[in-house]
Order: sequence, then structure tokens, then C-alpha cells
Amino acid sequence: MKHKIEIILTVIALLLGMLATGCSQTSTTTTATEFNNVNSASIKSGNGLSLSVSLDAKTYQSGYAITIIITEYNTLSKTNKRPIADKWPIKGLSDGICGADNFPFGIDIFQGNYTADNISTATPLILDNPNIIVPDCMPSVFNFTAYDFKPSSDIAFLNAPYGSTTFEMSREVTAGVYWEGNRPDAVQQFFAPGVYTVVAGDEWGNLVVLHFTVTN
Repeated sequence: MKHKIEIILTVIALLLGMLATGCSQTSTTTTATEFNNVNSASIKSGNGLSLSVSLDAKTYQSGYAITIIITEYNTLSKTNKRPIADKWPIKGLSDGICGADNFPFGIDIFQGNYTADNISTATPLILDNPNIIVPDCMPSVFNFTAYDFKPSSDIAFLNAPYGSTTFEMSREVTAGVYWEGNRPDAVQQFFAPGVYTVVAGDEWGNLVVLHFTVTN
């Protein structure tokens, strides 16, 4: 009983935070939590990178938080320099309210059971509050031309004329509500019971599909 109360209080705190910020999809940290392959999928591409997405559960109750981790990993035992390509498998992928920012990957969530073959026919849920006018999002690094991945690592150096820096290519995203309608009258909704599809993609054209179920 005590454990159940703690879970309820945690969820209430999360939802209050979402309402305060007006954003249901937030990038909480660049250091991802380990889920021990509870619900995960990955794809290895010919360029030596592996794109993976994982969730902290396979089934959620409506109104509870959903934590998603996206990671781009260099499977080669040497430095892997990957020029930016902008060959996204589907449009609109993001890891937060500012889109993909300096990261080469993003996600979408769809209501329904889809695969890589038919995901292009589906419409993603709106995870960020469209009623909020977002100020200009400023990337941490400007005009970078490539990601230089360290050997056997998800650490990459963003190669740019000015302000080059190193990032862990792993992002943790929290979802739990979505929005219906258009600004300024969009309405917040909890995920209804049913099957949902999470899609993760990167700018080199890789696509990973994962599913979860929401219950009452």
C-alpha cells in the first residue's frame, strides 16, 4: 500500500510539472537511465552506428508517465566521423519542444499498432502544448558539419567552426499526455487505453519501431 501511494504521489508531481511548463514532452537529461532491456529495439546501419529506443515498461496505466530513452552508439572500435545528412525517415521527429536540437535523432508517438512499412500513413500525437508560444530555440552548437563518435561509444564531438563541444548521444524523454486541437484552444488528454507505437529515427535514415499498451 505504501509503495502504491508513493507511485501515485510521484505521478501527481510529474503531471503538475507538465501543466506548469505547458509541455508534455521534455528532455530531462542527456544521461540516460538503464532499463535492462525491459522494452527495447535497435537497428545497426552500414555507417557503423546503432540507433536504439527503450521504454521503462511494456504496459502503462492511463495517466502515468512514460519514459523513453533514445541512443545513438558507435559500434566501431575506431573514431566514426558521420557528416550531417538530413535524411530523416519521417518528418517531425524530436526529443523535446525545440525539436532535435543538436542531437541526430528524435521520436514520435502514434495511437495504434503500426510498423515501419505503414507508419507513414499515421498521424503522430501532439506531445507539446501548441497553446504555448515557444521562444526561439537556440542550439548549443552552431553550423556544425559532422558528429565525431568516439570508438565503441555514444559520446560524440560536434565538429563546428566555433563552439565545438562533446555530447553523450543519449536522450531521456518523458511523455504521458498529448494535445488535441489547434492553438489557442488545444485540449490536453491522457493516453486512452489501447496500443501505441513509438518511432525513433535519425538523420541518416534509420528507423526503429517499438510498442506499448495503455490500460485503465
